[in-house]
Formats: sequence, C-alpha cells, structure tokens
Amino acid sequence: MRFNYILIIIILLLGFAIGLTLKEEQVDLDSWRKNKVGLQLEYVSDTMKTFPSVLEINYFERQEDIYNLFVSSKRSRVQRSEEQRTQGQYSAEIVFGTTWEEITLVYFPEGWSKYRYLELDIYNPQDNLLDLQFRIGDYFDSRSFYLSSQKFKREIGLKKGWNRLEFSVKEISEKININSSHKTIHLSFFPQPGEKVYMDNLRLIR
Repeated sequence: MRFNYILIIIILLLGFAIGLTLKEEQVDLDSWRKNKVGLQLEYVSDTMKTFPSVLEINYFERQEDIYNLFVSSKRSRVQRSEEQRTQGQYSAEIVFGTTWEEITLVYFPEGWSKYRYLELDIYNPQDNLLDLQFRIGDYFDSRSFYLSSQKFKREIGLKKGWNRLEFSVKEISEKININSSHKTIHLSFFPQPGEKVYMDNLRLIR
C-alpha cells in the first residue's frame, strides 16, 4: 500500500514538471498545422512482400560456392571452370576419381514455398549416358547426412551436352519439409574414373 502512495506522488510530480515546461514554451498551433507530417499506419502482415522471379541457390561464381560442395569419397576433384557454363563466368567442374561419387550441397535459402520449380544445369562431355540419382533431404547434423530424411528421389540419365534438370517444388514439399533450415541436396553419380561433368545455375523459379 505504501508503495502505491509513493508511485502516485511521483506521477503527480512528473505531471507538474511537464506542465511547467509547456507553460514556459509558446506553441504555434497554426505553424504546427501547416508543417505537420501525414502518417499512415499499416500492419506488418498486410504489407506487400516481394520475391525475385529467380532465387539463387548456388551459381558457383565464388570459391566459397565450391567449398559448399561436399565430396563423399574424397577421390574426386571439384573446382571452378570457365569451360562450360550457362550463367555468369564460372561453373563447377567435377572430375571423378571413382565409379561412385556423391556431391552434397548445404547452406542455401530456406524459403522455397513461393517458388514453383527447382532447376539445375549439368553438362556431360562424354558420349555415353551418365546415371545420376538426385535426392533432397530436410535434416542433417553437422556434416552427417541421413538417408531416412532424403525422401525426395529421382533417377536421371544425363545425355551428352547440357541437361536442364527441373523439379516441382510442390512435389518436393510432399516428401520433405521445404521450410527446414537443414535441407540438403544430394547428387550421386555413377561414372568411370577420369570422366567429368559441369554444374551451373542451381536456382528456384517462380
């Protein structure tokens, strides 16, 4: 009870001090009316959110982009290359050192729900068809990846030349949580040692 009395006295004193300050200052109401700024309030949830028509996942333009490609066997070599590309100055060149190799990508934009397709360009310079298993997972722990979370899978035959891979985000969302912050993209190749591919322009399309 005593605390309430003290609080009331403090509020009265503050009010008295503010009143004295306003009394000493002359407020020109006419000038205030002329110079006042019009304000418009709008709820944040009602504001228009814009999304680019193409959202980069990895364009392989920087060396840091290459560091985001984890090579399972450690026998294959991954580097930037200007030899083949569909976007920018560089692509990712993968020279295989084994008959099976998995390349995993992590650390990319989380929000996929505003986009319709996931696309990737892969160049196969060999005359023969190159088998590829494409998987997407929604969970990983550090650099450990879990097959049980890689529920979206597609088997693809890469013909000679450029291959444009296109996957429906809606179909992907039926298999994994596309809003997960731990999504992974896995590309399992079945080449001969010495064969190579070029990857470029991994993106989301509205």
